[in-house]
Amino acid sequence: MLLASIALLTSAASASAGCANYEDGSTDGPAPRATICIGAACEETTVTFQCGNINGAQYGFANGLQVDFDKDGKASASRQTSPVDPASLKCTEIDPDACFPAIKG
Repeated sequence: MLLASIALLTSAASASAGCANYEDGSTDGPAPRATICIGAACEETTVTFQCGNINGAQYGFANGLQVDFDKDGKASASRQTSPVDPASLKCTEIDPDACFPAIKG
């Protein structure tokens, strides 16, 4: 599912990043909302960016969380530069396309 999601975000013929930036006005509509839990601490936030190409994918959220996936689907995460265990993450969509499939709740 992760690789399918990366493929949807990118063109197989292109190695350049396909990104949606919800903070600079370059996307149509509002940023998707999600409830993200890190362990037992949950909060509602919005997506700030989504990027993906054949080398991986990245998601950024307004609460400072960033989740990165390498081309093999291995996840890493941080919040305001502090490492976060990806296994502790749970993301529940409020709006479509707010959560990366590997961490959907």
